[in-house]
Amino acid sequence: MKKEIWTYLETDGRGELLSTSKELLAKAGIIAAAAEEEKNYTVCALLAGGDHDALESAAEKALGAGAGKALLIEGAELSVYSAEFYSDAIGRLAETEKPEMILFERTTDGMDLAPRLAARLKAGMISDCVDLVKKDGKLLWIRHAFGGTAAAAVSFREEESPHIISIRPGSFGGAGRRVNNLVDTRFFTPDVFAAGRLQTSCDRIGETRFGLSPRAAAPGSGIFGRGKEAEPAGQVQDAAKDAAKDAAKDAAKDTAKDTAKDAAKDAPGKADAITHVAYSPADSGSQASQAAGKKIVRPELLEVLEAAADQGMDPAGANVIVAGGNGAGPEGFKLIEELAELLHGAVGASRVAVDKGWISHSHLIGQSGITVTPDLYINCGISGSVQHIVGMRDSKCVVSINKDPKALIFNVSDYGIVGDLHKVLPALIAEIRRHKG
Repeated sequence: MKKEIWTYLETDGRGELLSTSKELLAKAGIIAAAAEEEKNYTVCALLAGGDHDALESAAEKALGAGAGKALLIEGAELSVYSAEFYSDAIGRLAETEKPEMILFERTTDGMDLAPRLAARLKAGMISDCVDLVKKDGKLLWIRHAFGGTAAAAVSFREEESPHIISIRPGSFGGAGRRVNNLVDTRFFTPDVFAAGRLQTSCDRIGETRFGLSPRAAAPGSGIFGRGKEAEPAGQVQDAAKDAAKDAAKDAAKDTAKDTAKDAAKDAPGKADAITHVAYSPADSGSQASQAAGKKIVRPELLEVLEAAADQGMDPAGANVIVAGGNGAGPEGFKLIEELAELLHGAVGASRVAVDKGWISHSHLIGQSGITVTPDLYINCGISGSVQHIVGMRDSKCVVSINKDPKALIFNVSDYGIVGDLHKVLPALIAEIRRHKG
């Protein structure tokens, strides 16, 4: 009998899966391949809501994205997210179907729902996972500890079931090179900017090697990163090992793809792969809750507030991100938004910038926000706290602009510009516009 890995998927309410849910499905496929060589795991898409057509549409997209089957929980009480109703509906189904794992992304709903479900099912939970390694046939989940300065490898006891895991969006795909490798940072003097234009030939004032403290089990070094084994503490990886780990990563992805293809060949039609479950709170609750006479308090929806217009695209899946910190100020963020738009990218921010109200929380990058892995990450006026670095260190190319030549952000940068961002950004914007014609 196949064991099931449930993936709790979120939608936009109109039948489209959120980018984080698509990412979760991809991760679940790799987990299924890594967990058991006999491939006896089925990835199951778990969706809940009150709109039948929207759920059907989302389920079909989930099946097309690698899910082997879909469970749709439908009920009028699920039309709007409610932690009480959703945890009750999923909990009842889990008590009956007994999945091996239930995966959540670390979204607002995921962080609310996963611990409630764990408490109801009396199940173990590992939160905010950033990677996964397999050692001696056992899965070890990697999560940050001590504010991102260390990593902990955590596993479930064999008798625990189901395993409930919340995963940080944007994790598992990074190389981890800004933790385990030394980074070449090229610094440029402010005088490379002349007459509002960036000169093509720049004089470097030095090239310094920096590195953060390596970790015993660094994010990005496991099954979802570049290899299947955690790196020993203090080991600096060379080019040959990077190449080998790249090959391991590709192999893991190929295995997941092959697993999905094989499942698709053997799977029944989409209609047969979708199971509808009707939910009503009238008879809800576990047997223990019913025996205790507990009932769910029905929340009353008073008003639906539309979100205010936000600054550009979502940084979670952007290839280019321009981020601002405390040094940017409100005026600096106007320049940051202009540069991001010019580069067809997204705007990001540090915790201080969000706390001061210069930009919404959805753009927060770091330990308490989102993890990003863009091709280009330009940060302006960000000092480089550990909490921010853990959210962007796996970017392919990092360009930092800061007045302080000793700012910690330069330790994880490929290029550093020491200067006032209010002077640097206008010159950079002008130069890009000139090249674009």
